[in-house]
Amino acid sequence: MPQKKRNKAAPAYRLQDTPDKGKVVVAGRNIKQGTVIFEESPILYTSDITDEDILEQFNKLNLKDKDKVLSLSTIPEEDPSKKVLSLFRRRNINKSKCKGGQALYFVLSRVKHSCGANIILSPVGGKSVGKIEIRACRDIKKGDELRADYLPGINLFEPKRERTKVFGERFLCDCPVCLLPEKTESETNEKIRKNIKEHYRNTSIYMTLGDFLQALDHCKAMLAEMELLGDEVFPKRVSVSLECWQLAVLANLQRPEVDIDVEILREKARQLCCVLGKAQLSKWERTDEIVQKGNFVEFDTVKLRSSGPWAVQIIENLTQAKV
Repeated sequence: MPQKKRNKAAPAYRLQDTPDKGKVVVAGRNIKQGTVIFEESPILYTSDITDEDILEQFNKLNLKDKDKVLSLSTIPEEDPSKKVLSLFRRRNINKSKCKGGQALYFVLSRVKHSCGANIILSPVGGKSVGKIEIRACRDIKKGDELRADYLPGINLFEPKRERTKVFGERFLCDCPVCLLPEKTESETNEKIRKNIKEHYRNTSIYMTLGDFLQALDHCKAMLAEMELLGDEVFPKRVSVSLECWQLAVLANLQRPEVDIDVEILREKARQLCCVLGKAQLSKWERTDEIVQKGNFVEFDTVKLRSSGPWAVQIIENLTQAKV
């Protein structure tokens, strides 16, 4: 009796030609939040970004990889060197994602920005320099374009006009958030982002002054506003949940008489980190280790927000008093 052929699963992604944007990366099937879509190593990597070094690394490539680099742009350019440099400036994945360097990728460098990203990029450890994991940070439907957030830090919550300026005056963001059809819906989205930025600012101010309870209140308010946007800013929600937990630990140390939900925030942060895999979970584990050791000045939130010496000094005094 003849055996039935097994249906092969559709690939998680594919390259799709578009009339105005060249090749874009789209989902090949429905993808659940938290799924690793693919991993990719760079075709051109450099730890420096001088023109000379970029061209030196390009010239070391074999012909096949040189063609891959040049295929990233459909803009005609007679001088390959100028094309390579132009490509690298526009399409490189920077060192915050690409462990210590900058790089071009055959697939990933075609992934465009979105103010409501559906994928998150994380460096992969090991011997493969510049290797990156691409994971879904929200549910993605088959045929949807894969988009990442390339804005640094709090810039994601700037007004639309300011967000686009980060990429240059000529950049026009065509992501679903920036193209919200209804005026009221767009205004609501912008208002929430403005509130998030304000709470971010106040969290920083109170953290710097060493008032950890007030900093925690604003950080929790920031997280609540982010939850109104749902999975649109899910990776930021993960980061802020960790920050809430860290501030809760500090506030509890400073104000033990106040009922602070440290364990609830700890578990909430763990659950959110688990969704985005090992890279995010390792941040949770690092925070837990710092809490166990009591070396609170090593918290990311302390390093991120303490622009003056007061917070660190207050933490050190509190730690000594506890001992």
